[in-house]
Amino acid sequence: MSNKTKETLAFLFARNKEVKTYYKTSDGQFFSDKERAYTHANDLKNKNVEPYSRSTYETVADLRALIANKAEKEQAEVEKTEKKQAYLALKQEQADKEDQEKAEQEAKVQAVKEAEEKLAMESLKQAANEVDKNAAKEADKTVELEAVTPVEVQEEKPVKATKGKTTKTTKTTK
Repeated sequence: MSNKTKETLAFLFARNKEVKTYYKTSDGQFFSDKERAYTHANDLKNKNVEPYSRSTYETVADLRALIANKAEKEQAEVEKTEKKQAYLALKQEQADKEDQEKAEQEAKVQAVKEAEEKLAMESLKQAANEVDKNAAKEADKTVELEAVTPVEVQEEKPVKATKGKTTKTTKTTK
């Protein structure tokens, strides 16, 4: 008898204390009713039906041991699954954290680029404004110079000596 059959019988006998015999068909199904087992077996290629009696199968202590062993195996499997899930959750958390850090770093780099571009644009605007101001000042100076009317300037010429008289001559120039 296989361990799987033993475990199944232990489980069935433990859950159904009033059942004295189980019948196993060749396809691995268990029945507590003999007639149902044989009816089911009639539809199978192998029509064998094996009876398993509680008294001949194993003692109650053996059943408890099998049930406990099965429970321990199930608990170990549950713990293994929980550990695997915890490991996967931790890995996912680490991956999420790395993704978040990467996104933050990319955002910082983008912010620096945008700030540099904005600063460069402001510097260009300031330089253009300064050039415009200087050009406007120069244009104003030119206009002022052209708008000024010439002032008459008097130049003194040296005195010419004539017989006994000194005279002064002035010339007006524009």
